[in-house]
Amino acid sequence: MCGPDGVGFTYKWSPGGQTTQCIQTTEPGTYYLTVTDANGCSSKCSHRLERVECACNTGYPDSSNPPRSLVVFNESTVLKAFDPGPVGCGSPSGTIKLWYSDEHALTLGVRRVIVKSSGGTTTTDYPVTPSPTSPTCVDHPQVGTQIATGDQSGNDVAAGGGRPLWPALFITDLTVNGADSLIGDWQQGGTGVAPHRVCGTWKAAVRTVDKTRTPNVVTVTPDADPAKNGWDLDGGDAPPSGVKNEGYGAEAVWNVAELGLIPGHTYRLYFMVHDGDQNKTGGDVGQGCTTIHVPEGGVCTASITPVGPLCVDGAPVTLVATPPGGTFSGPGVVGNQFNPATAGVGTWTITYSLATPGCTATTTTQVTVRDCEQICSTDTDIKADFNGTDIKGTVASPMYIWFNSNFKIAGGVTPVDGTQVSFRNGSVSINGVLVDVPDATITFDSSVSCATTSYDVNTSTWNTTVPLGGSDEIFLSGVAVPVAALKGGAKVTWSGTLETTTPGVCLSWKWAAAVYSTFPTLKVVSATDGLPVIDYNAANIKPTHTNACAINNSDHAGAPQNPTVRASLKGGARGGGGSNYTGSFSGTENVCPNCAKGVALQTGLPPASLGVPQTPASGLDGPTFSPFPNPFDATTRLQYVVGGTADQAVEIGVFDVSGRRVTNLVDGRQAPGRYEATWNGTDAFGVRMANGVYFFHVAIGNATLTRRVLFLHR
Repeated sequence: MCGPDGVGFTYKWSPGGQTTQCIQTTEPGTYYLTVTDANGCSSKCSHRLERVECACNTGYPDSSNPPRSLVVFNESTVLKAFDPGPVGCGSPSGTIKLWYSDEHALTLGVRRVIVKSSGGTTTTDYPVTPSPTSPTCVDHPQVGTQIATGDQSGNDVAAGGGRPLWPALFITDLTVNGADSLIGDWQQGGTGVAPHRVCGTWKAAVRTVDKTRTPNVVTVTPDADPAKNGWDLDGGDAPPSGVKNEGYGAEAVWNVAELGLIPGHTYRLYFMVHDGDQNKTGGDVGQGCTTIHVPEGGVCTASITPVGPLCVDGAPVTLVATPPGGTFSGPGVVGNQFNPATAGVGTWTITYSLATPGCTATTTTQVTVRDCEQICSTDTDIKADFNGTDIKGTVASPMYIWFNSNFKIAGGVTPVDGTQVSFRNGSVSINGVLVDVPDATITFDSSVSCATTSYDVNTSTWNTTVPLGGSDEIFLSGVAVPVAALKGGAKVTWSGTLETTTPGVCLSWKWAAAVYSTFPTLKVVSATDGLPVIDYNAANIKPTHTNACAINNSDHAGAPQNPTVRASLKGGARGGGGSNYTGSFSGTENVCPNCAKGVALQTGLPPASLGVPQTPASGLDGPTFSPFPNPFDATTRLQYVVGGTADQAVEIGVFDVSGRRVTNLVDGRQAPGRYEATWNGTDAFGVRMANGVYFFHVAIGNATLTRRVLFLHR
């Protein structure tokens, strides 16, 4: 410990009475220092020195809390290593890292629960970050159901309700509960925390509960293992030297700064990873623990402003991190510059390390470099009013407006094999209330004779493949909007950006809207909520007017083929009912996208006009502007960016499906930077809103954007 530098300073330590600027000691306690300058003015400060015991032993099985504490962890060696280890304290600003390797891939969670009973079978799906086709890293992965008990549990079949089938971290506050406490462990009934990052390969599992048998029988069936990856973690941390490779490797990481720990406290962190294999009771599970201490100064957190994606032939970009004063490292990094040409095509992990007297921290981010094609794009919009029929539903039983659009090649250059047409940054304005429209990619493929379309729920993107000859109508994009009520004659504009990968291709597009009382829903459960969303794939959307070989009828492209949906067609919007499954079409808009070299596309981003700086060196490009969690039960948050160099007017309002303003979240001027708004499902007077669809309308400067959110309070 040292006092401050100063000419003529004298020092007096207590206890001990030392008069040197610095002292060394190994004894815990509070130390006081009095510093006096040449004029006789004094100042006193103190520092608390604590002894932290870093050694950590799992200590199980034992009889402390049967039956859980008696569970034996078969083949615990699937957990090959962890850092910090059992005899070294973790850095409170760093990470807890686990390395897994086995003859089976890591299980990331339960994606489906099937419950069989005398009354029938129910199936509930939960989002698990998909198993990669090749090794990758994912931040804050989805791990399926984290319910700890009951039929919908995400646990295995071990005694005491089972162990999490997802990588889980359990926390015990040793300062509060005693140095030998295990109270936060799974064996003692603790609650697990999902990893903040996972790298390598993995799989999911299906849990079946058979209640027709007595006693009830629970089985866990893991998905098939992906291709073996060894210790290829694609940007993850390499395991310690000498760690054995069993065929499938993965790394799970927890950021200590995100665990909500209290300064001055010491913690036991207990963790487990699962292979999903059920050849032993509950399967093969690795366990371990470590000890960390959070100093009185609090947790120091470092962060890197997101960058990318970038083009491989693009200019170097400046890396920005907070707090400043640290160093960057990683492929393509020199100083605080990242050069995409040096790094090459791929996804690269950039590390920021900070070591100052007030903060020692390490954090990472990923930068994607792409071999950019020539992209031709243009903004476009079409206005068309609804008919005079009112749309009448309820919050509990809404009507669904099926907005659908299609296009055809209209002059210019003929598409070649592999030409893609994309629709980005789309929105539909209904009486001024904006609805986000999913992105879409249409590929012209000479190897197919029949058109197909599907919806990717992970990227919220329509993917359509058509024969090289195309069709007079090719499905572009669509969105089903639940509404409780909407008067006829609504003013509607559909806008977005059309892109092609082949210069000179010209397009003609149009849109329509029809009303249905039923649209298929998919039971999806996020990390915090279990809520329904629309299942577009079950709606079975027709991809083209002609060449849709599996659908041999005269329907327009974009018409739902699901018989239940078709039977629920109503009047309203731009349809009159009957067999008008798409509704009447708007006028057409002819566009020939402008071309530019060196554009790295990333779906799910807002238009550039939303105040997001276009210079990567600004460090503020790449926000998602998407509420999370969505759907939500208690609170959802929206991260946004104010770009430019000067303050801008920012307004974020919440609206219901009728266009009525529910509340304002932000209303004022803000300096350039990254912000977050939260909504708890109440109106401006604190009254809880009814369950249903709401809209975040974001206005930054002269630009606007709307995102839809589903609120279902239980």
